[in-house]
Amino acid sequence: MPNIRAIGVIILLLLCPAVIFAQKDRIDTFIENNMARQRIVGLAVGVIKDGKVIKAKGYGYANLELNAPVTTSTMFKLGSVSKQIIASAIMKLVSEGKLRLNDPVMKFYPDAPAHWSAITLRHLLNHTSGLIRESPAFDAI
Repeated sequence: MPNIRAIGVIILLLLCPAVIFAQKDRIDTFIENNMARQRIVGLAVGVIKDGKVIKAKGYGYANLELNAPVTTSTMFKLGSVSKQIIASAIMKLVSEGKLRLNDPVMKFYPDAPAHWSAITLRHLLNHTSGLIRESPAFDAI
């Protein structure tokens, strides 16, 4: 007589990949539909569930002139979009006691130039650090 529990485990293992792939298909459909509706040229997506990457994929084009697709390695120029996210994350860490606004930048970036020694996280957040606004490698075009 077959072990009912073993058969149940085997069926579950056989169905899991189907469930995962079905979920990925829904993600693709959702993203592709929204890209078309909002006229988004390209984007990269990472979906993490329970600490595991279940989706990492590029959609559309990084450069229309060169017909270059977006990949999971595509570098996007974010400009100022990330400032609010970084500031919120820093303030969350401050509220949890993991950072202080008066912590020097060199605490986290010990290889920084010596003239950065007086710069604190507070200076970076309120743009009073004296650092150049854009790095020489930044190209806004």
